[in-house]
Amino acid sequence: MLVPRRYFFVLIFALMSFCYQSYSQVKTISNQDSPNIYISCNFCSGDFLKKSLTFLNFVRDRKDADIFVQFYENTNGGGGTNHTIDFTGANKFAGLNDTLKYTTDPTMTEDESRDKMLSYLKMGLLRYILRTPLADKAEVEYNFKSDTSETKQDDWDSWVFRLSAQSYFNGQSTYNSLSAWGDISASRTTEDMITGIDLSNSYNQDAFNYDDLKITSISRSLSSSVWCIFSIDNHWSAGVWAHYSSSSYSNLKLSLSAQPGIEYNIFPYSDYTRRQLRINYKIGPGYKSYIDTTIYEKLKETLVAQSLSATFEYILPWGNFSCSVSGDSYLHDLRKNQFSVY
Repeated sequence: MLVPRRYFFVLIFALMSFCYQSYSQVKTISNQDSPNIYISCNFCSGDFLKKSLTFLNFVRDRKDADIFVQFYENTNGGGGTNHTIDFTGANKFAGLNDTLKYTTDPTMTEDESRDKMLSYLKMGLLRYILRTPLADKAEVEYNFKSDTSETKQDDWDSWVFRLSAQSYFNGQSTYNSLSAWGDISASRTTEDMITGIDLSNSYNQDAFNYDDLKITSISRSLSSSVWCIFSIDNHWSAGVWAHYSSSSYSNLKLSLSAQPGIEYNIFPYSDYTRRQLRINYKIGPGYKSYIDTTIYEKLKETLVAQSLSATFEYILPWGNFSCSVSGDSYLHDLRKNQFSVY
């Protein structure tokens, strides 16, 4: 039996009205003893936080919040992620601010990282909850177990290894394309030094078929980088970067370079999750041999190059801002240079 269209629309309207009233009722339910909270986090699940923090009133406008929570994250040299949580009090919590920091390992699953984030968020909120009537309902669990045995040694000595690969194939009767890429890297990060090595290789092939004519284009590239950076103090660091590459596409049979460099951060490195103003300078020789003669009639050459770059990053409650300026030139002829702004 077909339902008349007018009854169909009446039924839909009734269901929408019922859902709206139910939703409105749910939204008006609020614990008067609970503080209002506004969370700014690009990588957090709002539903997960609301289900995990049912003792709080989540608001959509920061101006209505008693507690403003902002998350920052930054990838560290070892492949993990450094997290910073800022707590800012307002209204009855005005002037009550705090900051917590923690790190997640690259081997952690998404669920493990999320649970650790929630744990630190609860710890930061505790000082606010203790100043409300909810303090009578709060319980604190201490799960730390002291270990009287010797500290366990890291069998990998802080080294982190990565292996990645990808390939792509596309074909039809007159054309096919194949590409493959692989990369392996190792890095070690401590408070005083960052060391790493990276090796990558790529292969690309394009084949065209037209009647009895077949044209195949193949390009290969291989590159490797090694770096060692030492921390001098909370503003200065210095290191050495070495690079090897070959590329048929770029007419490079062999390219070798080694550049010592120094970097100064206007802000302390301890604040790098929120703000950075880094000035980096490198200088060093580079040797190149070419597959075919270049436009300067060269098959090989050794040149000294320099580079200067400045990077500014600032994370604010209303958003993020970043920019970088870099310039490179050869010492023998400063007219051979490049300049970029991001």
